[in-house]
Amino acid sequence: MTEPKAKANLREQFRNALLRAGGEYHAVRDLREAETVVANILAEAGASRIVVEDSPITRGLLPTSSAHTSTLAHLLPDKLQFAEADAGITSVLTGIAATGTLVLAASRLTPRSTSLLPPLHIAVLRAEDLVATLAESFARLATHDLPSQIIHITGPSRTGDIEHDLTRGVHGPQRVVVICLIGETE
Repeated sequence: MTEPKAKANLREQFRNALLRAGGEYHAVRDLREAETVVANILAEAGASRIVVEDSPITRGLLPTSSAHTSTLAHLLPDKLQFAEADAGITSVLTGIAATGTLVLAASRLTPRSTSLLPPLHIAVLRAEDLVATLAESFARLATHDLPSQIIHITGPSRTGDIEHDLTRGVHGPQRVVVICLIGETE
């Protein structure tokens, strides 16, 4: 199998697994297209209070005209604002194709509250960060300085604890949307 075809198959496997887990998937060519998709998702959700982690891939994804948008730097003094946010936007370390799982780092600039507390989590994943399995994800993480915590997210939060009925959004976001940056040449 050729390299581009193998990458496309990995993306398709990730997409299918994410959709089975209840997540949403959008493939875009570049950050400009990602900004448009994010703006549409936020508008459709009626999200006006948005927290964004401070990473190179998430900077600039929000229109500057959004009066209620706050960057993480503004939210660090008051952590209660994370729980009041309508949406959180993060980058992704790796995406695991076999399960549709997102692997995120938690640190001072990328707190887990950004992906866990708002009801809508938008995750930006570069296609080159997709791996086939959990073992490959750990192998790739071993080549980096590890953060204080690694978070694995497979679709929206769901639990059957409440009267044995499946409920979304009790222990995390009700909606998980992945924006996959596939690049210009793929």
